[in-house]
Amino acid sequence: MRIDEKPFDNKFFSPVLILAALAGVVGLYLILTTVVISEDGVGFIRFAQELRADFAAAIKSNFQHPGFSFIIEKTQLIFAKAGVNEFWSWIYSGQCVALFFRLAAIIAVYHICRLLTDSLTSFTAALIFLFLPDGAQIGANVLSDWPHLAFVAAGMFFVLKWCDKPLVIWAALAGLSAGLGYLVRPESIQIIIYGVFIFLVCLFSRYRNGQKWKVCVSVLLISACFLIFALPYMIAKGGIFPKKAIDLQFAWSPAMPLATVEGMNVLRKILFAGWELLERLSQFMVYFFLPFWMIGLWVGLADKNRNMLYRIVIGSAVVLNIVIMLWLYTRHGYIGRRHLLPLAAFTMWCVPIGITWVTEKFVRPSDVAAKKWFVIIVVIGIVICAPKTFRPIGYKKQICLQAGAWINANTPSDSIVFSKDARVGFYGSRQSVTLLKHAKGSNVYMVSKSNSSLPKTYRSEKIAVIDAKDEQSVLNIYKISSIGSK
Repeated sequence: MRIDEKPFDNKFFSPVLILAALAGVVGLYLILTTVVISEDGVGFIRFAQELRADFAAAIKSNFQHPGFSFIIEKTQLIFAKAGVNEFWSWIYSGQCVALFFRLAAIIAVYHICRLLTDSLTSFTAALIFLFLPDGAQIGANVLSDWPHLAFVAAGMFFVLKWCDKPLVIWAALAGLSAGLGYLVRPESIQIIIYGVFIFLVCLFSRYRNGQKWKVCVSVLLISACFLIFALPYMIAKGGIFPKKAIDLQFAWSPAMPLATVEGMNVLRKILFAGWELLERLSQFMVYFFLPFWMIGLWVGLADKNRNMLYRIVIGSAVVLNIVIMLWLYTRHGYIGRRHLLPLAAFTMWCVPIGITWVTEKFVRPSDVAAKKWFVIIVVIGIVICAPKTFRPIGYKKQICLQAGAWINANTPSDSIVFSKDARVGFYGSRQSVTLLKHAKGSNVYMVSKSNSSLPKTYRSEKIAVIDAKDEQSVLNIYKISSIGSK
């Protein structure tokens, strides 16, 4: 039995609708059970509020690209008109925007898989992708990863469609997708890299003989359509990756790990980076699916029956994403699992192909037996995913919610909260700073496990203790002031 040869579409079964419904149910459950959003989510909401107050100034002062926060700002108006509390309307807006784009991205991933293999394999790949814990948790949080992925996946789909039939409309749509994605995250420029690369391969090879003019027009169109959306922002910010190095675009949290690897030589850096990438990829795939992914990647890309241009595009995407991850680690000693979403999206079709290969190699009694073991393996994998997939978002950080509630009830509205975790001030509806030098004013409160890190030029008075017994953690709240101030 070869699972990648069996058709799956029929008028009584819509894979896309089922995937969208499942993703929607999982996402809504996670939104309704959220304890606290991510630190990066606080940053995106603050940015959205700044965009509403002064759009031009917010664009200039923030290094993050504005697309996600802009959509949050517009969506919040809908929640506000529906009578939702203003504070919670910002949170729900961010989560619902992320969930909407998660649905769009999963549908795009299904169609990418559909170009590369049959509908049953595509549905299985998208189903597994849907239940992977990291993806599900990110997709119901206030994070830009899924909006970015939706545009990138759409762009990849259009590039692959061009490979099948070189219509210039596919190049234009790929450029537009990349341009819109660029306004969310700069890594969306990778679609232009894949597109131009495969166009040039066709231009200087035997592929598309007699259609070279279409190839040339496609190169111009994908670039021009990308610049329609991206160029105004580039001009406003003065660069392709403005003001901040590209590696800082991968994470926004002030608590981002910055483990140094400066003491290593180049070879050791690469080896450590490779091991870190393998570990993060294993975690992302809940370990169980990783062997099947690796087998399927090898089998799928080596299959000469599969469109050569498809294999070149997917192969280049795998190489580029791996290089970016290795570079990020050698730069800062850090690879986040959320950064693996594009790599997983482009190659998720390899997982069921890997499962099929294993069942065909080791289960040969009958065609029925191979099918049965295929289903068993997929179900086991999803069951393994379930506990982490349905775990409440931010459940380990409930203490931030408690501290924020105390701040809100017991401090003046003009107070400034100094804490390493921006969520404390956010949930307390107060201005929050993560650097002491920005904590200026007569009502400054520090939320920390202790005041030992406070400079000697500051005085502090402990005024509350927040004890999260379930988390076995304690936060102290201090009122602080400079010794030189009155």
